[in-house]
Parts: sequence; structure tokens; C-alpha cells
Amino acid sequence: MDCLKLGLILLLLGSCSKPEPVGFDAGASLAVVNGAVLDEQFFFDSYIDWLNRTGYNDDSTARYIHLDNAIDVMLLAQEARESGMMSSQAYLDYERVMRDGALGGRFLQAAVFDTMGGITESQLRDAFEKSNRKVYVRQLYFREESQARRYHSRLVAGEDFVALANELYETSVFDSSTGFMDDISYFGVDDAFAEAAFNLGMFEVSEPVRTRQGWVIIRVENMNRNPILTESAYQNRRKRLYSLLMERKVNLLGDAYVRGFMQELQPAIQQDVYQQMEPYLTGLTPDARIAPSEFQVIQQQLEPTSVLVLYTHDGETHEFTVSQFLKWLPYLPYAEVRTRPGAAIGRALRNEVFAIAGEDAAYASDPKVQWQMNYVTTFRLANDIRATIPSDSLLAETIKELRDKADIQVNTEVFRSLAPMYSMPRMGNQ
Repeated sequence: MDCLKLGLILLLLGSCSKPEPVGFDAGASLAVVNGAVLDEQFFFDSYIDWLNRTGYNDDSTARYIHLDNAIDVMLLAQEARESGMMSSQAYLDYERVMRDGALGGRFLQAAVFDTMGGITESQLRDAFEKSNRKVYVRQLYFREESQARRYHSRLVAGEDFVALANELYETSVFDSSTGFMDDISYFGVDDAFAEAAFNLGMFEVSEPVRTRQGWVIIRVENMNRNPILTESAYQNRRKRLYSLLMERKVNLLGDAYVRGFMQELQPAIQQDVYQQMEPYLTGLTPDARIAPSEFQVIQQQLEPTSVLVLYTHDGETHEFTVSQFLKWLPYLPYAEVRTRPGAAIGRALRNEVFAIAGEDAAYASDPKVQWQMNYVTTFRLANDIRATIPSDSLLAETIKELRDKADIQVNTEVFRSLAPMYSMPRMGNQ
């Protein structure tokens, strides 16, 4: 591989060598659907999302409901593949962005993994205890570090946390619940947030913590522990805990790595192009996502080859264009796009340069990249075929027909033995 062509890889690793791949364990097989495996990671990633959307609590009934849901999703996706729905341009565009995201995330993981140590036995046992505990917290959230540190100084000086929360969030009348988040789980929130919160005692207040969403100050309000922790339960979950802790360690180091990486690039937004784009971004409707019509307007009004950002490596200048930004736009955090377009552009630039690095490092065949592509495309295809079915009753009939002719084998014993939901990870490293 030509080192001169690998500017981004050189920046990350200092050489042309490909980092060793990070181990990936998707967990036990819970079911096999027409030969396709529904693994533990697939189940829990989709389950956590489903719980967040529906408001269900994690219990045995909810798990069986979602197991059926996941099997239905797999059946619909298989039908969509057989129907040729993977050939549409919309799907191909989606697949390309998801592949680039998976490549970039895996390259970053490998680059960080190459320089970090392993997980000790004491860390595993500590994680086992924490994953059997829920912590009730209150937070102060900030976008800027300087503001977080000013508020922390006031807390240290003796000001009341709840009073400061009401001030920060500008409540119209004093509300004693301001800033309260209810319970969180060790593997169910942002990695940095979890590590800070689960290392606090009752009513202790953290230093300002940098999370992926911004800066927070955390106070623990209460704790709920599992009173029975057995050695057999620990041994059963030890392998999984190791995988989760390694992923967390990679994520935390990776976040710091990305910040340093972006600083090294010295990105410079081209103000003339940015000023043309900004009104379209800040003027987006306050909805959950960008509407196709709004996206088309932006495409039509901006020259795709215009240079949006210039960045530097080894004295050479590289270009990030409007077209490259628009590729990522539908998948960026919508609130950030509308309220902090400069930060959204930086996020898209980061995604693009890591995708290039992952492609050049040949991670397309990496097991985790392939798993992640299967995961996201399965849900996309299931949603695509749902959109072609005009009513819920017809959808139910379609699923019944697919189930009647399907070969579905559920590993009931393994499914029943699954650990509590809050000991499972989130995927998302993008």
C-alpha cells in the first residue's frame, strides 16, 4: 500500500501498518430465522431502542414481545431482499453512508485498541457489581466547558444544586425536580457519564464531565442494588463483561483521540460557502429529521463541488466539499444541524475522513463492520417493505404468511438466561 496515499492513516498511526483488529463478540445465538442468526447483540440493541420508544419496562413479557418483533423484522427484511428492494437508489445511498460510518468507526476502534491495555479481573468484578446496580442522578448540562466550570465553582462554594439547576434551565417557577434524570444503568448511558456517575457516593457531585453530548455535572440522588450477587452469575457473564468493558475503554479513548485528531487537521470553514448554507440549516423545521423536500432545496441551491472546509496534513491542503457534507446530513443529530451548524459540519468532516481511512485499511471485511451493516440494513429493508403495505391488517397477514412458511428455531433456554437489560451495551460509536 502506497504510504503517500494514506495521509489520514499516517496521521492516526504514524505508519502504513494496519492496526490489529479489535475482537468482536455478538453474544449467543437466540434464534435462527431461515438460516440467519438473531444474536444477543442484535436483540439487545434493538430492544433498548424499542423500550425507549414505547415506554415499556424491561421484564420477561416485554422480552418475549420484542423477540417476536425482531423475528418479524428479519422475515420482512428477507422478503425485501428477495423482492429486489436492495436495488433502489435510495437504498443504495443509505447503504453507502452506513458502510462508510461502520468503516470509520471500526478504524478508530482499531487505532485506539492498538495502544491500550486489557481489562483486569478486578475491573471485571467491579463492572459486574455496577451492572447490577441502578443509580438515580440529577445533572446540570452545558455546551461549553467554561460555563460548566463556573457552575462547579459555585457548587464548591456551597450553592444549592437544585437552585442552580433551576437557574441554568431557566424554569418559570422553582421546580424541585429540575435536572432529575431518574435511574440510569451502567451500560445504558454515555460512557463518560456512566463512569463518573457510578463512581460517586450518595449526594456526591462530580467534576465537569465531557460526554459526547456536551459537558455535565452529576449528583447522585439514590441507588438501587441487586442484593444477591453470586459467583456463578459472575462467571456466566464474565466473557460478556469483558467485551463490554473493552468497548467502553475503546470508546472513551476514542473520543479523546478524535478531539486530538480534529485539532491536528486544523479545519477551516470557508465562510463564503458556509454563509450560503447556514440559512438552510438553521431554517429547517423543528421536526425529528430533515424532510426530503428540505434536503432537495439544499441540494438544488448549493454547488456540490464547492469547498466547505479546508484541512491540512503534513503541509498539504485537503478539501471537504458540499457534496460530502450532504451525504452525511440526513444522519447527523438534527438539533445540532439546526442550532449548531458549524459543529454538524465538523461531525460530518470527522465521519468522512475516518471512512476514507477505514476503506484504505481494508476494514470492509471486518466481522464487526459486516455485523453492523447487516443490523442497519435489516431494519432499513423491513421498514421499506412495510411502507409498501397499505394497512396494519395487511401487514399482519403478510407477517403471518412469512411465519407460516419460515424455518424459525428459538433457543428458549439461552433466551431465558439472558442477563438484565441494563448490563447490555448500546451500539452507536458514530
